[in-house]
Amino acid sequence: MSSDPAASGWSTHSLASRFEESLPGVVALMRAYETAALGRTDTTAAEAEAELRAPEVDRDHSAVVLRGDEVIGLRLVFVDPAEREVTLDCWIHPQLPDADQRSLLGELAQGAHEVAARLATAAEPVPPAEAADPWQASPRVWQLVAGAYRQDRVWSEQLQSLGLRQVRTFQRMRLEHGLAVPEPTPPAGVAVHDAVDVSDLRDAWSVHQRAFADHWGGEAQRDFDAWVEYQKAFAGFDPTLWSVAVLDDEPVGLCAASDSRVEDGISYVPLLGIVREARGRGIARFLLRREFARSARRGLPITELTVDSESLTGADRLYRSVGMAPTVIIDSWLRPIRTAAPPESA
Repeated sequence: MSSDPAASGWSTHSLASRFEESLPGVVALMRAYETAALGRTDTTAAEAEAELRAPEVDRDHSAVVLRGDEVIGLRLVFVDPAEREVTLDCWIHPQLPDADQRSLLGELAQGAHEVAARLATAAEPVPPAEAADPWQASPRVWQLVAGAYRQDRVWSEQLQSLGLRQVRTFQRMRLEHGLAVPEPTPPAGVAVHDAVDVSDLRDAWSVHQRAFADHWGGEAQRDFDAWVEYQKAFAGFDPTLWSVAVLDDEPVGLCAASDSRVEDGISYVPLLGIVREARGRGIARFLLRREFARSARRGLPITELTVDSESLTGADRLYRSVGMAPTVIIDSWLRPIRTAAPPESA
């Protein structure tokens, strides 16, 4: 995979062929793009590197674009058979002229659906039964998905030209609570168990599988060992920052923080959920306030998380009620993938 540098001024290579040598430049590109789009970075260097090293990244179909030794473009393709998703993401250096940015973005995104269909078919030769509505995120049907910052109209237009539709909006929310946060009182009958190591996460796994099953897009059901490996791939994974709320001896709530943004003084909470039968008791509010207090004790004055703006549980309203406010808006785009039909029986 390479483009003609004489014609374009850049050369395109598979990420597999240039991974280690281009890694620092790729991370710098990702953060430069975020700064240009948002006025600040949205991921730490550790998060960016973890994303690049994620086992779901298909390095052969992902690409890095070089101009000389400088990384000026990146395409990442993720394949997740459990979620039946092929995820596409592209970054272009913001210092390129607008015309070059559009041209390079088009080059990187070209044929994305065809590539996604081939990858999906290779991962699962016999297509699954499709969901009732293939335009709703679901692990029951293969889909091409992508995210776009609301400010990045060029990328959104590119996704639309590829046949994707904007289907959901997510908010990155933040509270600058400082370092003097009181410990909250748990709701009646609720206790909290903090994990010590990975072996303590079985209750967290149980809650996660149940609490997120009715969220938009559902949640792929993984056995415990596969789930642990999936969580360990994320930057800042630390089981000692995971807590489970217990009601009547039954694990019902999960708050999982990570150290992925510690370098920015932030405690990031990738998972916060309550099983359906325990909602409405103030457990999520308690776990979140407890995380504010723990963050403060750890010297982190800010807590962040990401929420579905149309959450059926009203999670965004809960977060606003404790003082959190949106700082970044991310639109989710989707297109169903038509995988190859199974061969006919002789």
